[in-house]
Amino acid sequence: MSISKGPIVFSRRLFYILVLCLIILIVTVPAVVYWSEQRIAEHARWDTELNYARLFSINVGSAAEFINGTFYPWNNESERSALTLLVQGETTLLMLGDLDLAHANQLAIIGNNVGESPSAFYQITQSQRVSFSTHR
Repeated sequence: MSISKGPIVFSRRLFYILVLCLIILIVTVPAVVYWSEQRIAEHARWDTELNYARLFSINVGSAAEFINGTFYPWNNESERSALTLLVQGETTLLMLGDLDLAHANQLAIIGNNVGESPSAFYQITQSQRVSFSTHR
């Protein structure tokens, strides 16, 4: 049995099909890689936003416990702790607004309300503290 040493012959139809497949691969592979990179970046941003939202909830919830006075007596120390937690919550909302530009205005309004609340602490009564802490 001998191997023919003649030229390899492709039909035109097979050649065009191979070229078309090559062009499709050249176009689709970068598009799929780009799409995958975008999805990964978006999910990472969502994870960061979720972490900031959780941190805000923890800060405001802890401040509410200090303000309410049920777990800790209301004194200068608990007042400072509540104010610190509210300021941290406001900062967290501002960082969240930097990531979520679609809701940045709404988050800024909430952050300003949280940030303005410490000035009211100096003339707040027990009933106002309980009301404030339960409406977080």
